[in-house]
Amino acid sequence: LVGGILLSLFLSYRLSRSMLSPIRSLTASATALGEGNLDHDVPVTSNDELGEMARSFNTMAAKLRSYREATTAKVVKAQRTMEATLAATPDPLFVVDRESARVVSNPAAEKLAKEHGFDAGFPEPLESRLKEVLASGNHYLPTNYDQVVRVEENSGERYFLPRILAIGDELTGFGGAAMILQDVTKFRLLDDAKSN
Repeated sequence: LVGGILLSLFLSYRLSRSMLSPIRSLTASATALGEGNLDHDVPVTSNDELGEMARSFNTMAAKLRSYREATTAKVVKAQRTMEATLAATPDPLFVVDRESARVVSNPAAEKLAKEHGFDAGFPEPLESRLKEVLASGNHYLPTNYDQVVRVEENSGERYFLPRILAIGDELTGFGGAAMILQDVTKFRLLDDAKSN
């Protein structure tokens, strides 16, 4: 009787251990998956329903790994394309957030900011027009040279026509703006010469 009881307890322990061990592994893998670790596979130890569940889980993790790699490649490509586009843009371009803090700027914008003290903020009237665009969400696209911004340089004066585009939609929710300072120095001089 005692031997039978001990044998039944031993068999119960082995049975519960053989059933709980795959469940614990599956739970640990699900937790790791929830934390972003897609490289943790569940060991397949049997051919029953628990083994089938482990195989299905590993298949799902493999598909998620493939999706993550493809998405990462697309994001990297988009970022490199954006950086190349910004670098190739000859006019200064600033991208700001809702609080007018700079998020992105191209090399021409960084050079202009460094040479003319734009690091602390945009000069008037750029700052006021930028705030209007951020508050209203409407683009600022002047069409004549009355709205140019004059910048003093050692070689003379430079004139920039600001174009401020509101950025954001319901999907992204980004409520910033992109400000392009189009160098219209030659056109302004021609316009003055024509007027004179």
